[in-house]
Amino acid sequence: MTPNKIILINDIESIHKIKKSSLENNKVFSFNIQSHKYLEKLNINHIIAENYLSENERIEIFDLVVHNHDWYSKIDKLKDFEFQKINLLGSLDTVEFHTYLMDEIINFFTIKKIIETEKPTIVITSLNFYKILKLITKNNVKLEIYSKNNSESLQWDKITIKQNIGRFPISFNLSRSTYTTIKKKWEKVVCSISNLWYNFNKSEQKTILFCEFYPPLYEKLLLNLKEHGFNIIFLNQRKPAVYDLDSIKTLKKCQGKIINFDHFLNSKQKNEIKVLSNNYLKKLETIFSDDDIFKSSFLFEDNSLWYIFKDKLFETYRNRIPDYVYLLYISNELFKKINISCILTLNEIGETEKSILNSKNNVPSILLEHGFGNFFPESARFNILANYSNFKDKIAVWSSNQKDFLINFHGIDSDRILVTGSPRHDNLFTNNSKISDDFTVLIAPTPITQIQGFDHTEIHLKFESTIKEIFSQLKKNKMKIIVKLHPSQSIHNEIIKKVIKEFDKNIPIHLISPVTELINTSDAVVTITPEGWAPSTVILESLILKKPVMNIILDNNLYDFQYVQDNAIFAVSSNSELNTNISKFLLDNKFRKKLISNGENFVENYLHNPMHASKYLSNIINSIQEKN
Repeated sequence: MTPNKIILINDIESIHKIKKSSLENNKVFSFNIQSHKYLEKLNINHIIAENYLSENERIEIFDLVVHNHDWYSKIDKLKDFEFQKINLLGSLDTVEFHTYLMDEIINFFTIKKIIETEKPTIVITSLNFYKILKLITKNNVKLEIYSKNNSESLQWDKITIKQNIGRFPISFNLSRSTYTTIKKKWEKVVCSISNLWYNFNKSEQKTILFCEFYPPLYEKLLLNLKEHGFNIIFLNQRKPAVYDLDSIKTLKKCQGKIINFDHFLNSKQKNEIKVLSNNYLKKLETIFSDDDIFKSSFLFEDNSLWYIFKDKLFETYRNRIPDYVYLLYISNELFKKINISCILTLNEIGETEKSILNSKNNVPSILLEHGFGNFFPESARFNILANYSNFKDKIAVWSSNQKDFLINFHGIDSDRILVTGSPRHDNLFTNNSKISDDFTVLIAPTPITQIQGFDHTEIHLKFESTIKEIFSQLKKNKMKIIVKLHPSQSIHNEIIKKVIKEFDKNIPIHLISPVTELINTSDAVVTITPEGWAPSTVILESLILKKPVMNIILDNNLYDFQYVQDNAIFAVSSNSELNTNISKFLLDNKFRKKLISNGENFVENYLHNPMHASKYLSNIINSIQEKN
């Protein structure tokens, strides 16, 4: 009897280890866009594995993953990891953890379906699929490993550094530890030269703590708070608050300061942190070696996937628990040493934010909306990652639409919701557009991610064909193209760069340039949105700056957002007559002028306190301080 052999490909770096005859004579399954394209290049017939899961199945997986965000709280023995009443295992960035689970669980159910359908006797696979197959196949299937590479990783294991050298985009990855070392050295040099370190010896009564903010985006708010007599301090463990010259200038204007924890931790405290960390690491090794403790963890359709996650979670916690102990320790000390009046944060799911917010005791905090959250009932489940429901203090939103949504879909008390408008966009209302001689179009693609579970080959192919179609039209009409990539860690940004360079290596790709400056120099803006429920903030910024916007939606979910109802932008599906729609947007001047007019009306009706949101919010913060 001829063995039924199948090959599962997700690692193209090691694919050469499989004989070409084996690839040609057996069923081959690709698991990502990279493996699909590589197999195409080799002229190997293959099946796109991601097509085995339906949209509804992916949504079900999303819901299951959300249910497991607090997995550590469901196991009594894991209470041993509590430090200052906070479980260290819950300190992982929620989106980072969520995305990792989504990747692995989607792979699990995809492989499970393939095995059930194909009933193979031999499977050739990679190391990180091996663990999944061992759960699914038991001993009735022979497993052959073609790749020893274990590609599973969490988002913040590596930090992507981005820079533009002229029109050429340069990006490279650093390990988390290397990045932290460089960041500390950079801060030490810049803050010492510019006198930006916070002086812990001063007794200051009115202090605002900004947690993980990029200062230039909120310059007007900072200056308004300074007028109220507040001292302003920044705590940034990820991107430094002195990231660039604009940051340094903004900090000097508002007399903002940076916290240096080495300045207030004495040698005894540093040693205590080290001892605590080592104790927790010993507990980690002991507890994670006992699989029985975790057999009821990560249950998905009665399948416990603990075995799949175990090694990566252990490695991650072993590397990061010292960081989490340090963060919680210094956060607790911070509130002892500084009389903080209010904490401002953009989320409560990051590692820094969790440490600060869990250590603050009774210090008031305000969560600022920072993205174009044009919420809609059908997309409410995906908004759960904003974690509004778990935030216990005040939430500042841009419009009454958001307030109504949070009340109706998250059950948040209306007294906790402040409709302030958007402080980060106040300056845009006084900006003057700078139009070049050439008709310039800004392309702003949102990268594909696995957060909602829709990172699959088909949408990548659609993304690529859409970009090429847009560029072809622009080239044909002799229009200037500029591209601004999203400032995220997404690997898809690298794929987008490659696609653009293959089309025309001379197209400028901006990685770190402020997007509003690029909008200002453009005559029109085209955004590409993989998932219709998540419009880019570039849309709102373009409307404020009175630019016509075309939004091309790849998943064909054209939600009836208010800006769509108001015809403020040209929203189209990538499955529609894309060529005709792009031509209409680019060549019909009357149509674009109407979009601009409708956009102005939308902004006026949607955004609260345009141009004055910073003043409004600073007055609220001042009144909170006076009450306390």
